[in-house]
Amino acid sequence: MAITDPYGNATSFSGIPWTVPNPTYNANPYGAAGLIGSSVSGFAPNNSGGSPTETNPQAAGYANQVEGIAGQLANSGQGAVSSALGTQQQVGGLASQLQSLGTGLTTAFSGNLNYANQALQTGFDPMQTAYNYYLNQNQNQTAAAAAQSGFAGTPYAAEVQNAGTGAFQNAWQTAQVGRENTAANTATTLQNQYEQGVLGGGSLINQAGQLDLGSLSGVLQAYGLQGTNLASAGQMIMGLLGSLSQSVSTTTGQPLSTAGGGSPTGTG
Repeated sequence: MAITDPYGNATSFSGIPWTVPNPTYNANPYGAAGLIGSSVSGFAPNNSGGSPTETNPQAAGYANQVEGIAGQLANSGQGAVSSALGTQQQVGGLASQLQSLGTGLTTAFSGNLNYANQALQTGFDPMQTAYNYYLNQNQNQTAAAAAQSGFAGTPYAAEVQNAGTGAFQNAWQTAQVGRENTAANTATTLQNQYEQGVLGGGSLINQAGQLDLGSLSGVLQAYGLQGTNLASAGQMIMGLLGSLSQSVSTTTGQPLSTAGGGSPTGTG
């Protein structure tokens, strides 16, 4: 990369002039005719069209060394950033999949709660209407049997009637306890499935967030690596200037500024 301009108001690089006389410059390539032409009012002086000075190859060479050092190390940092960004994209895709799976798992068993409530309502329903119906059926059958046997209305018939009623009630209560136990177990299983789905989904979502943060951390570290490389480049540049035992300055010793001049990274 050729250096075409001094940097800012600098007229030298490390004490070496930016420009030197142009050996191919000719102020009057047309000889006497050119002098006559330039003396006539309205005509500009004739010259080769070039500049009396040109960029000093020695100064440009030193400047290009500095740019090369900075460029190599900066490229190294940019490579690390590009690699980290690629990793972030891959990890981000995986994190997105985990997020979707987690969300799906969290809501997959939400319908179980409705079935759990239904099981509890069914199992713990006292079924009073059915109880009254079957109790009446039991008592009628006992009374009919006593009448057919000829001991209806006797104390023995009343005892048989009470015994039949007690047996029915005992059987009904035993069945009721069984229904309630089955309902409780069913509801508990359904509720546990829902809870496990929520916990599992939340865990996947949490892992997705950790992956995203981890990949972002990698990119930030890569940017830090780039910054470290650029800082190293600056140290190497200062070392190169120090080896020249001089400094970049203006002819009057004024501080270097970026105003009013070209860049050391001029077009080449």
